[in-house]
Amino acid sequence: GRGMTPVLSRGATDQHSQLQLYMDGPRDKLTWFWSLGRHPPLRVPRETQGPAAGTDLAAVLEAERYGTLEGLRRSGRWAWEMALARPDPETLGGLFLLLECQVATLGRLWGVNPYDQPGVEAGKILAKERLRAPQRGPR
Repeated sequence: GRGMTPVLSRGATDQHSQLQLYMDGPRDKLTWFWSLGRHPPLRVPRETQGPAAGTDLAAVLEAERYGTLEGLRRSGRWAWEMALARPDPETLGGLFLLLECQVATLGRLWGVNPYDQPGVEAGKILAKERLRAPQRGPR
């Protein structure tokens, strides 16, 4: 009955489908913004309507990230960010270790064993039983 459900949102793409919930829904979410290195140099065509016309796409994406993050913060929502300089093995290994420590720490705080997954184990046991049973065609 305790824990978190991670949900992936991809920037401005998911604003209409998820951001409204994060801004005005139940106050039970932490939004974590990730960014990785640099974006390829691309320009928004000048013929485009709106404030992004002729702008570097990285600047547009950065403005969207800032606006979403700051909007959440100003509405009193929990939001934080992490920027990774580069997606190399050392950086990602450190990130994975950080996330594993977070899981272990949160489990301890919530009184949950994060290394025990009875729901997962039940499915594995049933799958193994099915594989050991004589095959009689589709079920």
